[in-house]
Amino acid sequence: MAFSPIYRATIVKGISLSGIIKNGGYHLTTFDVYENGRVSDWNFEDFNGFLKDVKKEWVVCSVPDGQELSCFNLGAWIIKDATWYYTPDTYIVFIKSLITQMNPNWINIHTYQERQVNGIRIDESGEGTHYRPIPRYKGDIFSDRLNGAPFRLFQVKEGIYYLVFVVLYKDSSLSVFAFDGEQQMTFDDFKAAAERGEYQTSLAPNTQVVIEHLGEFVIEQEEYSNDLHDVIGEMEEEYRELNGEKTLSDQCKELFETYETEPTEALKEQLKVAYESVPEHLRMYILRDQDSKDYPIIEVLYGEKYWENEEE
Repeated sequence: MAFSPIYRATIVKGISLSGIIKNGGYHLTTFDVYENGRVSDWNFEDFNGFLKDVKKEWVVCSVPDGQELSCFNLGAWIIKDATWYYTPDTYIVFIKSLITQMNPNWINIHTYQERQVNGIRIDESGEGTHYRPIPRYKGDIFSDRLNGAPFRLFQVKEGIYYLVFVVLYKDSSLSVFAFDGEQQMTFDDFKAAAERGEYQTSLAPNTQVVIEHLGEFVIEQEEYSNDLHDVIGEMEEEYRELNGEKTLSDQCKELFETYETEPTEALKEQLKVAYESVPEHLRMYILRDQDSKDYPIIEVLYGEKYWENEEE
């Protein structure tokens, strides 16, 4: 007797918020907290696993003055005059309260079991998909979902810089999740607001910064930050991907693969234009190889002198 294989996908709802990982430095990242008690904090086990991460100071809720705090694809800063909202114990209570809001009776709580295949541990990604519910009718509890891509930027209000989540959806609408609620707008309206200076990536010395649910501090020194227009360029790349279109990175990768089989000056010039059209902070992931960091493309376009200039 033969049976047809089947599978089913279970949707587990959750929320995203800012959190800090201490791993060779202090990293401001995103924690995804789910209704089944799981917390994605670069580990993804169960609630007891999260408690262990707090206890061993993998998850922290403060950064000492004078230390660097980095945020992937945004920047890194030396901070001072910090006020942090939680101790480790009260932070656990806070995260637990978020789970309780989603799951008041704590039913169907996940228990982690390590999974191995041929002696190799198989880890599960805890990164959730951001979405906007689209009700089909009033009171619809099984709404359709409009998927989106999340970004983090600083929203400027009365001279204070608030770290906010910006989610761009595939229909070109956009949500800003901030301390004062959710604001909806179009992507074009958001870009206009950024041009007016309402959203920023760079933080000058003595800038006051607020990270909702974590704390506030003053910038002593900026180590680096990604250019605001490059971050908006990254958003445009994600928008193309959400809609099944080729990204600038995809087009550049295809041109490089063509150049490898047909290395002409005309193709090299096209490759250079394509490569330099990709947002600068993404110009190390085009070949999807974390080890090479696009070295083969860089070597073709700029030669060894590129690396000499980088060292300087």
